[in-house]
Amino acid sequence: MLPTKNFILEILEQTGFSKVEILGTHRDHELKPARKVPGFSERRILVKAYR
Repeated sequence: MLPTKNFILEILEQTGFSKVEILGTHRDHELKPARKVPGFSERRILVKAYR
């Protein structure tokens, strides 16, 4: 299981990053039929974190 966006943001903040920005989100391809289930997402996020 992959980490969620909220998990990534929380971990970055807890490990000392003073500012975290989401620069963008995207999905670079269609989901495979086997993965088209509720709650599953292959979204990627681009994050910039400052110490």
